[in-house]
Amino acid sequence: MRKLIMHGILAIVLAAAGIANGAPATRVIRFGLISDVHVTDKRDQATAISRNAVPRYYTGGVAKLEAFALAMNRAGAAFVAELGDLTDGPEDESLPYEKRKSAVLGFLETAESKLALFKGPKYHVLGNHDTDLLAKEDARAEWTDNGPHLPRAVRKAVVEILP
Repeated sequence: MRKLIMHGILAIVLAAAGIANGAPATRVIRFGLISDVHVTDKRDQATAISRNAVPRYYTGGVAKLEAFALAMNRAGAAFVAELGDLTDGPEDESLPYEKRKSAVLGFLETAESKLALFKGPKYHVLGNHDTDLLAKEDARAEWTDNGPHLPRAVRKAVVEILP
């Protein structure tokens, strides 16, 4: 599903840029994408196989966001998009709902503080883990977001995806 979303976004950007129609490019737009950061207090599962048959590494999420934001500043990215699962639920699933929700809001605040290091527009896509304990409206209310639409600068541009 995540690949489908990412390909959809890329197709939209390419179409908006005129590349899909063979139109000549008029400008280069650099942007960054990040997804599945899962900021949480959960321990890494390097030795345990998850339901997806892939070890999960949670403890580096905050550092990854900071490194991403700073790298995108250095690269001169026009905007960044976070493609879902910015947060995850707390390790202690026995906590009452309100305490678990409060923990996720704290994770979201921490994640947003690192993403805010990027000095340009930021956009988000909700992931399934983002809404495990939060309503969509609660998550969106916490985002330091620049709205639901990608910038107009993307039109008639060459797309260069940064590493």
